[in-house]
Amino acid sequence: TMQVNATVSNCRVGSFTDLFNGGGLIEYSDLGPISGQETTVNFPELARSIGYAQGTIRRCDIRGCVDGTFVSGGSLTFEECWFHGHYKAASDPGQGGSASHCDSIQISKGTGIRITRCRIDTIPWEIGETFDQWDSGAWPLPASAYNQAGQPVGSQCIIIKPVNTTNVIDDVVIDGCRIAGYLNGNMILIQKNTAIPTNITVTNCQIDPRGLNSSTGSLGRAILTVGSGVSNPTWTNNTLAVDYTINGNTYLAGSTI
Repeated sequence: TMQVNATVSNCRVGSFTDLFNGGGLIEYSDLGPISGQETTVNFPELARSIGYAQGTIRRCDIRGCVDGTFVSGGSLTFEECWFHGHYKAASDPGQGGSASHCDSIQISKGTGIRITRCRIDTIPWEIGETFDQWDSGAWPLPASAYNQAGQPVGSQCIIIKPVNTTNVIDDVVIDGCRIAGYLNGNMILIQKNTAIPTNITVTNCQIDPRGLNSSTGSLGRAILTVGSGVSNPTWTNNTLAVDYTINGNTYLAGSTI
């Protein structure tokens, strides 16, 4: 737990971490279990790496957790961080004993949240750190890209959804990020729970949808899904990071989406 006005720099934070009471900074640090020890860390310590209240996480490597971060209040800022290498399990207590699914960033409450110039690779740690380390266009995906239920390990790269009927989510900006994932869900998902997320902006991002478990539908829906009763986010200057084909249509890298 990090307290008010504390700074952590050039450290390894190997367990469950929260920022409380509005003043922390974590920078140039590794957040998550030591490489190779993902399966030996207890689930409460893997469930998330960063959450709660206010503070800034800058240039950190966030890996090895079921979910990269769970923002449940305040106004957190993530700057130039790398979310990747999620841990998956055959029996996950958080899923009622069924197989893990992983989200890189979950936002359930908060205002003034900023995700800036981050790299978000919603992929399992066994198959390498990024898409660039293997041919992600090869189908079927290798067995290690799937959880024990036979589904791709990821659900969402980013999910914005209140966990109850009263949580407020407002003024969220995702700017200049590169977003990719091995997903059986959505790259960005925005939903309500009676409480409705408002003032969401996605801008200047590069999207790599090659790991989506979908060969049909529209490019837009594959990348962004907005639930019923929720306003579309402000969406500007977002482009494809790679060539991508869906439903027989090929879109070139650099295309505006």
